[in-house]
Amino acid sequence: MVTSLLFGLLAAPLSSFLFFSAASGMPSAPLAPRDAAVTRLGCFKDASPRIFSAGSKSDNQMTVEMCAAFCSTKRYFGLEYGRECYCNEAPPSSALTAPSSDCSFACAGNNAQKCGAGMRLDAYINNAYTAPAPPTVSGAPYLGCFNDASPRVLPERLLATNDMTYANCRDNCAGYKYFGIEYARECWCGNTAPASPAPGSECNMACAGDATAKCGAGMRLTVFGPVTAPPPPSTNPQTVADFAYEGCYTDALNPRALIGIKSAGSSMTLQSCAAFCSSYTFFGTENSDECFCGMALDASSTKTPESNCQKKCAGNSTLLCGDARRLSLYKKTTPPQQVSSQVRRQSAPTRTSHAGPTMSVRGRLRPSGRVPTT
Repeated sequence: MVTSLLFGLLAAPLSSFLFFSAASGMPSAPLAPRDAAVTRLGCFKDASPRIFSAGSKSDNQMTVEMCAAFCSTKRYFGLEYGRECYCNEAPPSSALTAPSSDCSFACAGNNAQKCGAGMRLDAYINNAYTAPAPPTVSGAPYLGCFNDASPRVLPERLLATNDMTYANCRDNCAGYKYFGIEYARECWCGNTAPASPAPGSECNMACAGDATAKCGAGMRLTVFGPVTAPPPPSTNPQTVADFAYEGCYTDALNPRALIGIKSAGSSMTLQSCAAFCSSYTFFGTENSDECFCGMALDASSTKTPESNCQKKCAGNSTLLCGDARRLSLYKKTTPPQQVSSQVRRQSAPTRTSHAGPTMSVRGRLRPSGRVPTT
């Protein structure tokens, strides 16, 4: 009886040890969730700046699963101080390892899990992570993120604008083999491919003209090339309802090219936008799913190459609905029959009464009525 009891007490921790050794490869590691979606890398000494720096959050309900979900767009994540979560694109390869026992804080939201400690990072791989699709632009493949230098690696035809997009830079660099965008708004051109690649995560600044795309960073270039073909021409009809196509025009946030009513949606087409703007002189589709109306086109809007309006309409992929800050613009062939009450008030002429005094051009009062005859 005593022998059996002693064997049972010894066998239980031994079997647990073997299970965790097989699961993690690190017998002394804190327990990770039994979830194939994550793999624990170990405990690491954190520093200033943080070794994981691509996003962070703190939460009093923190768990390993919560941190993995928060960092779902990154390949690596780590937990620290029981309640802190950090994300990163690259592994902690340059960080100093620490004993697993140093990552001793229970997770704030699950005390069965460990979430690092003070300046100790429990690091994981997010196995469910899928790398984002590389940037795309018609006419040139994505080459990658590259280090810039002095002299510039793409030294030609600098263009810096607050509405920079991949298409804008491509058009600016017509005639060159390669083009790249840096610091969100700077476009550079050249005929020799850059030779010093950088991690894709370092080209992390949103394009000035398209917040959904990345346009390099400080001395980091998002590069395309070699240019393989000219961009396809517009295939849009020349007329939609009683509107005629004017071309591809620039738009801006302040002021907008068209300042009337607007709409957006996943079923956007040229026809639906024309119907929506039937009481206006102009309509324009933008960024595949946006529709703008207006009685006049703002003077700041200028015509650009058709290659700048190449996004397919969200509701009809055979037609084109502008691009980021670019309008596929149509103008009514006949004066609009009716407009909104707001537009009427804005455009109605000032009425002059004939029963009293009126204001002269110079600001002096003059009598109204008929001009006396002599």
